[in-house]
Amino acid sequence: MFDRLGPVRYRTPHLERLVAFYRDVLGFTVRSQSETAAALGTPDRDLLLLDKAEGARRVDKTTGLYHTAFLFPQHRDLVHLLGRIATSRTPVEGFNHHGTHEAIYLPDPDGNGIELAWDLPQDEWPVQNQQIDFFRHDKVFDPQAVLAEFEADTEPWAGIPPGSRVGHVHLHMGDFQATKKFYTEGLGLDVMMASERHGMLFLALDGYHHHVGNNLWKGPGLPPAPADAVGLVEYTLKVDDVPGARQKLESLGHATTDRASGFSTKDASGIGLVITGV
Repeated sequence: MFDRLGPVRYRTPHLERLVAFYRDVLGFTVRSQSETAAALGTPDRDLLLLDKAEGARRVDKTTGLYHTAFLFPQHRDLVHLLGRIATSRTPVEGFNHHGTHEAIYLPDPDGNGIELAWDLPQDEWPVQNQQIDFFRHDKVFDPQAVLAEFEADTEPWAGIPPGSRVGHVHLHMGDFQATKKFYTEGLGLDVMMASERHGMLFLALDGYHHHVGNNLWKGPGLPPAPADAVGLVEYTLKVDDVPGARQKLESLGHATTDRASGFSTKDASGIGLVITGV
């Protein structure tokens, strides 16, 4: 029902290092790999596509990726991921319980933000006036309790399982209203939480808590990342009416390009995305 995102694509100067991290620390399956590219995910689905670019460089103060949320079907998956992170002494940036989902935050070796997430049942989400109120709950994420679950679980864990997916992407936008117009008028997403004062805009299809998050926490008016920047190249969004979405985006002034499945474009912040069918 909520499966609306395909794989994210990153540019990296360190292909082998990134492959090793996602495979050995986070338990991703390497689905294909060459000298210049790799695809990782579950045994049956790509979640992350990597393109090697020798001269790629880290660039700050641009729009682009805040984090990609990889969503797992069972709480046990999150338990074992935290256990792997702890035993490998991988640095984390934090933990949170959002009322809708539990989350572990960490960077990959290139500095791309990662959220490892597990959703609570939808009937437990804090909803008010048909929007998500991420602050109206009293739940907390207790990493010590989760690690205790890991230590007590003696059954083997085989890595990222089928059913895992990209749950959402969270982006640094450049302009609140332009971003809102692109996603609501252009692609038909619903606003699930918005605060222009706090620079936060979360959007989704199907009543999900969010498929695309946007923030202005780096400041407004940032330029897009250059073509040689390390990090997000594009992400994939699945919509019901691909031709209709393309026509609407073009009428709003957004250029589109044919892809093998669907089309590609850039959002109001210059962030690349591929639009495909469900």
